[in-house]
Amino acid sequence: MKSLILLNDNIIIEHVVTDGIIIGVVGALEYDPDFPTHKANHRQYLQDQSRYREVVPMKDPVIQKKIRQTWRLQYLKDVVLARILDDPTFSVLNSLIFFNQVDIINHIQTNAQFLKELFAIFDPRNTDQRRKDDAVCFIHQCASIAKNLQAPARATLFSQFIGHGLFPVIAFAVKHPKPPMRTTGIDILVALLDHDPIMMRGYMLKAINEKKTPLTDTLIDLLHTEQDLGVKNQLADAIKVLLDPQIAIHDPMNRAGNDLSGKARSAHLPDAFVQIHFDDSAKRLFTPLKQLEGRV
Repeated sequence: MKSLILLNDNIIIEHVVTDGIIIGVVGALEYDPDFPTHKANHRQYLQDQSRYREVVPMKDPVIQKKIRQTWRLQYLKDVVLARILDDPTFSVLNSLIFFNQVDIINHIQTNAQFLKELFAIFDPRNTDQRRKDDAVCFIHQCASIAKNLQAPARATLFSQFIGHGLFPVIAFAVKHPKPPMRTTGIDILVALLDHDPIMMRGYMLKAINEKKTPLTDTLIDLLHTEQDLGVKNQLADAIKVLLDPQIAIHDPMNRAGNDLSGKARSAHLPDAFVQIHFDDSAKRLFTPLKQLEGRV
């Protein structure tokens, strides 16, 4: 079975991870002549349906199939074949995983009903904490996959997420009582900042103009109270990127094109955002230092 998979044939590997074949394949791979006294539990792992959780049901059977195949391909790559995997097979598996992920992300970002149901999970009236945690992890997975997409596709995904309420999700995650969830929320924010910090400033400025609490204030408040040093460092880095006026202005979607007014608007955005920050949010940021006055 190992020799068959190591032929590096896309058709063979795609067939191996189909519903009727995969359990028999991993069952054969549970036994290794190099370790005759050891038996793996690959079948038990893949047959455990509790590991396959849908935050929001995918109604498209083709996408459901791709999700299951991607999960199995990743398990083959990371666990079943990890010890014997050669570079060509590793590349084939990665390619299959990548193209499946692209199809899944494209489906998600064009499925308005799915996005509506996903972000509705964070309605304050919803008390299902575990489902909210699972939804944060799902959004984090999408953001991680988006890093490997072309800039236009990545921009579309993030725009759809933001339009459906991504910032309240990040605020929920970074305030979570569990450090791993706070780290997950910050990772989502960092993915947005890596993609386009100017876009992020624009959304923050819009929140300020609409008299809403900007995400920067939430991050600053958490920076003051966070005890986990790893999370605190991530928060500090995120705030630094948001406030750094030296970040080069770029537009991955080339929305402004050659329009001079578009360039002027983009050039003015950092100044407006930083000015508002130093008029208000900076006072919040430096409050602990101000409180030291008179103590010496």
